[in-house]
Amino acid sequence: MKRFSGSRTLVVLGLAVAAAAAADQNAPAGPHGRMAYGHHQMEKCLSTLDLSPSQKASIDESLAAGKATLRIDGEAMKVAHQKMEADLASGADKSVLGQNAIDQDAARAKMKDDAQAMREQVLGQLSAEQVDQFNSCTAASKARFHQAPPASK
Repeated sequence: MKRFSGSRTLVVLGLAVAAAAAADQNAPAGPHGRMAYGHHQMEKCLSTLDLSPSQKASIDESLAAGKATLRIDGEAMKVAHQKMEADLASGADKSVLGQNAIDQDAARAKMKDDAQAMREQVLGQLSAEQVDQFNSCTAASKARFHQAPPASK
């Protein structure tokens, strides 16, 4: 096994820990991951609106296209994360690990941008009143989700 000097080891370990933490925190974690929760809430709030049949059809098309794009983005995030893990396991140089961290961040940012674009596309098909109702629903959901757990006795 290749040994690194003290400061170089700290740099490599720091990059590894930062990349792993970012990947674990932002990666879609199955059907109940962070991204999936937001998408589920969006659909839940849309179902509370009084949408016309043409709006429903148009929104369903936008959501289906958005889901396909987000699925591809999720795979790209997974590949970037796996590459980081493989390079960490093989003792790759810090420049390689740094590039892996950049690639992971780019994949996460693309997924976030694509999710925002899908949201904007869906909201663009709603009336101003419907957008207000949708925003009220999502705000209430966020408040419930971020509510502190009850104190243990």
